[in-house]
Amino acid sequence: MHKENEGKSAVHPLQLALAVQNAMGPEDWLVIDGGNTHFWSEIAINIAGWGGQQLAGILHPGAFSMLGVGVSFALAAKLNHPTANTVVISGDGAFLSGGLGIEAAFQEKAPIVVVIDNNGGLTTISQQQERLFGHDRHVATDFRDIPFHTMCEGLGVMASWSKIRTRSCRLCAGL
Repeated sequence: MHKENEGKSAVHPLQLALAVQNAMGPEDWLVIDGGNTHFWSEIAINIAGWGGQQLAGILHPGAFSMLGVGVSFALAAKLNHPTANTVVISGDGAFLSGGLGIEAAFQEKAPIVVVIDNNGGLTTISQQQERLFGHDRHVATDFRDIPFHTMCEGLGVMASWSKIRTRSCRLCAGL
């Protein structure tokens, strides 16, 4: 989280993942990108499943939590299940690693929704750095506030921005 957001109430990645899944139905595909958001989204899947929620399918980045696979995985799901809603939950670091695949979704006329948990950095890595070097000792893991919706609009993609307290949730649809 950015220093200017410290001490403010932020939406936890688990809350974000649960909110996204709560809006999904049994015909929808959920795709999770790698990183810190992935770990919390996996917990949310278990909570929602325990509560009886069913989805058409779930794709995730695997045990090593590969960054940047979410948009590509979502495109594959959408092309194989064209009538299903396909939603990606991605962190900002994961989206920066592979989010430009949104252009391929646009070219293929495959509408997908991408929800970006914009917490301002590579959280999994910065947490490791804090354990190794002490609090506030981050090396190349903190981002400025990146306007992902503007980036998507620049590609000709319909995009919207909404802020949930201090944690941002951004949506890019493939069409």
